[in-house]
Amino acid sequence: MSKDGWLTVDPLVTGLADGKIVGFASMDATQQPLAAAFDIRIEALRLQDMLAKLKTEGEGFGEIDGRVRLEGQGASVDKLLGSANGQAVLTMNGGAIDALVIEALGLDLAESIVVLLDAMGQTEEDKTPIRCAIVNLEFEQGVVTTRPVVIDTVDSKISIDGQVNLRDETLDIFMESR
Repeated sequence: MSKDGWLTVDPLVTGLADGKIVGFASMDATQQPLAAAFDIRIEALRLQDMLAKLKTEGEGFGEIDGRVRLEGQGASVDKLLGSANGQAVLTMNGGAIDALVIEALGLDLAESIVVLLDAMGQTEEDKTPIRCAIVNLEFEQGVVTTRPVVIDTVDSKISIDGQVNLRDETLDIFMESR
């Protein structure tokens, strides 16, 4: 609905990767720059379908749930994100990912080479099970801080700590695998 410089979408429901996305959006063009607020709920997005769209079919499977709530100002997506405040949380319970990805993240070069050489005959049973994964991001004036980001598999626990500055497009990230 649009009225006197306001655009409101309440709700927008769509399917993606066999899951469901429900979004609410409000944009106020009476302010300069434009002010916007988004609240997006993600239910049962299938990782394998998303990876297939990225041409990396067979690298993993599982379902992702989450919520993204952001507010920002700007005349373009990069300006909106560069001023964004809010939070994004994505979770995955169960599923699996290609063992090579886990070994590469852990920088276990010897085991990565073994997994790579064995990758030709891999099936879904050869994937590394994911116990759980959580991506919790806090947005403050366009600076995204991890609160936490953890992927827990039967092989490794991967944690990511740091910040991404969307205003000046810089990264300060530390990744650890145990």
